[in-house]
Amino acid sequence: MIYYIFKNLRITICSNKLVFVLLIMCEFFVSIILLLSYGTYQNTRIENENERYDLDSIDVSFKDETHTNQEITAFLNDLSDDLLGEIKAVCYFPELDVKGEAYPFAFRLEYNKKTKRFINYSVASENSSLYIGRNPTDKEFENGEGYIVIPYDYEDVDLESKLGKTVHLDGKTYKVIGISFLDDYKVSYYNAPDGLKNIDSLYFMPDNMISRSAYTELEKKLTKHFGDGYELPEIDVYDDNVPYYNTIMLICIGISFAGAFLLMVLFRYIVRTRIQTIGIFRLCGAKKSEIIFIFIGEIVITSIASALLGAGCFFGIIVPYISKYYVYIGRIYTAKNIAVMSLIYILSVIAFMYIMLMPLINKDSKLKGL
Repeated sequence: MIYYIFKNLRITICSNKLVFVLLIMCEFFVSIILLLSYGTYQNTRIENENERYDLDSIDVSFKDETHTNQEITAFLNDLSDDLLGEIKAVCYFPELDVKGEAYPFAFRLEYNKKTKRFINYSVASENSSLYIGRNPTDKEFENGEGYIVIPYDYEDVDLESKLGKTVHLDGKTYKVIGISFLDDYKVSYYNAPDGLKNIDSLYFMPDNMISRSAYTELEKKLTKHFGDGYELPEIDVYDDNVPYYNTIMLICIGISFAGAFLLMVLFRYIVRTRIQTIGIFRLCGAKKSEIIFIFIGEIVITSIASALLGAGCFFGIIVPYISKYYVYIGRIYTAKNIAVMSLIYILSVIAFMYIMLMPLINKDSKLKGL
């Protein structure tokens, strides 16, 4: 049947060029209108709310006390995969007290969705200024291997000789594999010295504008672990809760139905030109369901191709242009809401095509032209 789907598609392109172009244009513009309606709806809703604290990072500060690394790791390990999936990186900077001297450490982490463990934030690792040596690999970091990158000491004339040596910190032993121009020490998140403390803030870098549910979870988990001893800024979020999500989905359903109805009208003409083809299929023993599958497969393939073209045009050309007027529009799309809109549209197309095809296939009088 796949063969006949593509054969019918080729016949349509050759024999009904104008109608085929109209089909492609219809599907192309429907995909753009769907994406634009979602983006402008969310953008307008955000702009109508009160002014929010809008930064590239969510800075959580602790009010009257600092916290230990054990407390921070317990909090981070309690965050859900959904929340961490919306966060590009988490950063915090503890200290280790050794005989009255403070050793600064740095954790710049990203969440590995496959292994469900933290690794070094790739952008920070790639941009880190190493004097000599290397950073731990992701696998070494996840496994908690005893490697350390130490800061550059301008007063140490024999600094390079420390590469490959071992250092002892808070009862743990680490092998020096790199020397950085930055002024902090780097070890695995999973093999950090127990005595790390004096953490007065956390920095979350969202991958994009985060959802309200992710922000709510972050607030609840902070309260669970730190009581009211923290300050979480109010930031711009997009709503994925039921009332707002249902509203925009109803809009998308309406647009999808309108687009699918227009496609049905255009495609009906193509189907009527193939009445004899349908008759041949029936005489050869093809079931009604198989014939419907061929025609619906044809329109679904053109819909997907046109939608991808429309999405590429929307995100590549339209969004950069209109973002000067809709400042949030480039930051509120996620794979989830794009997938939901696409599914609604495809299901609408299938439903309308089925409604249109059944009467035509059932009318035996139409086959008398054979």
